[in-house]
Amino acid sequence: MLSSQRNITDVQAHEIDLADDVGIMQKSTFNLMTRQAGGRDGIGYNILDAKNYLRSKRQKSMVYGEAGCLMRYFQEQLSKNPSFYHASQMDMDEQITNVFWADARMLIDYEYFGDVVSLDTTYCTNRDNRPLAMFSGFNHHREAVIFGASLLYDETSASFNWLFETFLEAHKHNRPLIVFTDQDQAMAKALNEVMLDTFHGLYFKRCMYGFEDETQFEEAWARCYMNNAFTLGMRSTQLSESVNSSIKNCMKPNLNIEQFFKNFEQVVEEKRYNKLKCDFEACQKLPRLRLENSPMLQQLSNIYTPSIFDLFQKEFLLFDAAYIKHKEEIGSLCEYVVGLINHDREWRVIYDPNMKLICCSCRRFEMIGLICCHCVKVFDVLDVKLLPENYILKRWTRKARTGVVHDYIGNEVEEDPKLQITERYRRLRLMLIRLANEASIHQSTFSLGHDSISDLQKKMLEHKMPLPTSSSALSTSHACPERTPNHLSFTEMVPFDQTMFSADRTYFSGDASNADNRDRDY
Repeated sequence: MLSSQRNITDVQAHEIDLADDVGIMQKSTFNLMTRQAGGRDGIGYNILDAKNYLRSKRQKSMVYGEAGCLMRYFQEQLSKNPSFYHASQMDMDEQITNVFWADARMLIDYEYFGDVVSLDTTYCTNRDNRPLAMFSGFNHHREAVIFGASLLYDETSASFNWLFETFLEAHKHNRPLIVFTDQDQAMAKALNEVMLDTFHGLYFKRCMYGFEDETQFEEAWARCYMNNAFTLGMRSTQLSESVNSSIKNCMKPNLNIEQFFKNFEQVVEEKRYNKLKCDFEACQKLPRLRLENSPMLQQLSNIYTPSIFDLFQKEFLLFDAAYIKHKEEIGSLCEYVVGLINHDREWRVIYDPNMKLICCSCRRFEMIGLICCHCVKVFDVLDVKLLPENYILKRWTRKARTGVVHDYIGNEVEEDPKLQITERYRRLRLMLIRLANEASIHQSTFSLGHDSISDLQKKMLEHKMPLPTSSSALSTSHACPERTPNHLSFTEMVPFDQTMFSADRTYFSGDASNADNRDRDY
């Protein structure tokens, strides 16, 4: 076919763009469209034309350079949702070095699930091999959620310092309880300087191969498996593995910055779609109760998400094999020694009848946020049939994402501004309909309602504000509000003094050898 006869139609160009956006190889796209057209004679162009089309399109999109594309992308996101956060760092030559961004959903997810965070920088994003730093966590379905991302110039302590400070500013300086990382001294130094109160856990691979000194290895290993850390019961690499598999499938070394953002958005949307599927299944399916007459299982089946309820039920069923070996009163406290049939170990449970608090030497609640079978056994002996509310963490419940979230400036974060406008309209309409029904009954109430609404209408016209537009996402505010009740502080997680299980009392020494070694699938 002569070049003058070859032409890519608008429809074909759209299909080529869609295939390129989702990462389909150009040859595969061309072969598919050839089959659809009944052969190469009917398609009207060849594969070289498709490559030239994409190349010219990318050159046009990069006319302002990489920095211009970055700023244009951020401004587009701000125009869609004013809650979008982004920040950049400049070098001495006023060139952009490090950038960080988090959209509205990321800000909201961190508010609810930012107690345990994984930071991974193991993959590079584009032809410049700039590291992509990804902050992620687990939601109430134990599905991965993303809290923010950054393109780094390098992996020095200075870059990580800026990254952690920016991350905290985006999330109103709410520090996570624990951060799992894959890095060594540079990241550890920055964490110690910026997040003093945050526990730093290293990945298994870093512990195994990142230390030459035996003492350093033992300290890192103990930190990774410290049984007082609130780790959600996951392996240190579990969060990273969940996101890595998706990232690596769409990141290619020859991507420009615009293509990278398209692929990154696909990964984020994939994770969010998984959350929607879990929400739908939780609404449509009832959990299967292994003990249908159990009041506690009936209670929690309606409170926990299905995945969390399955974890709890698996532990709950073990209490049937548990028995009280010994009971002792220590002042106002009661100590129970609990054993399991066909198991040599024993666990010590302390119960405070005045404060209605319970604590077990296995530390399962302190690590995972779910009560253990030893405590369930003691509750059963005490004739406590329902789990007390202070042992039900909101972050594991179906209503974990309820409540209003504000951004670093103080404005309400809206996942989708268009949907929020519709929701506000619906709520006001219902209120006004009820008001009209009440006011229309008598002339006096009608006059009162009419005059009040007229005054309200005048005030609204005086204070009417234009719709939000793009604005700078950088803020100098360093306010540090308290964490929401959805998060658990270390003092809340450990209801009793740690000395109750100290080596002096021989109850619980805190060594790894004394930890609960029963095999569990967390």
